[in-house]
Amino acid sequence: MSLSPACARGFFVLSMKISSHVSAPVGERRAFAWYGFARLVSSCLCLALVAAWSNEALAGGAKVDAQVDSPAERLYLRACGHAARGHLDLAYELLAESFGHGLTHPMQAAVDTSLAPLLADSVWRPQVRDLIHRHAWDEEAVMAARSLPGQRVVIVVRLSDEHDEPVSRAVVDLRQSDAAHPCAPGSAWNPRLFASLRANDSGRVAVETILPDTSGNGNGCPLARHLHLTAERQGFEVLRGVILLEEDSTAAAFARESTTWGATWTARSDPDTSGGRDYQADIRMRRLP
Repeated sequence: MSLSPACARGFFVLSMKISSHVSAPVGERRAFAWYGFARLVSSCLCLALVAAWSNEALAGGAKVDAQVDSPAERLYLRACGHAARGHLDLAYELLAESFGHGLTHPMQAAVDTSLAPLLADSVWRPQVRDLIHRHAWDEEAVMAARSLPGQRVVIVVRLSDEHDEPVSRAVVDLRQSDAAHPCAPGSAWNPRLFASLRANDSGRVAVETILPDTSGNGNGCPLARHLHLTAERQGFEVLRGVILLEEDSTAAAFARESTTWGATWTARSDPDTSGGRDYQADIRMRRLP
């Protein structure tokens, strides 16, 4: 074990002071030695703690600063901790407070494994969805955690008005089924995969997710791969409908059957450079008279 330069200097100074008191009585010399040793150990411990904190700060970078300086981040981390311990009511309360303090990316809560117990609860999940909707700020986000099995896809939605002008700042809600949470017309659906986004100046939002499930509609027929969409913007009619991700007979039959779900749009499909697949849906919003 090697001593730091500060500790070595401390031991040298201590030995010199003890030697300067060599003529003092034995009891006094022993007391002085213990007092000096205690001060030296305390100083070394302080130096070690400062060095450890500095190394952690350098390793953590901006994340450490954010956790220390941002009330929203501190509240969010507390919410994650309580969710992991099963304190779901307190976790939700702290999550709502973090949003109220301006959490930068509200959609991170939808895929954070630390909040999995909160999102797995069928009572709390709709409240978290509503909370993210009310604080929608992200223009693009991950909707399905990367740990979920399935083909990864990116879905882009572009909103425009009757004159092909982009509709910016619209709040876009996307919902999709998965094997554990299938969707069927008329069912009480509580989706696990969801996103609430805000369109940018080009009217664009985008999500990374898995290819939607094709669970049956209750009549033994498979459903086309689709997502549910709601778009809201002041001065425009609210849009509700489904985005179809494939053009085939199943999709055509689904479009005829899904009138209770509103309008239907078909997303164009293009393979990307990594071998995955991107979809884009161009959707018009109508201005209120």
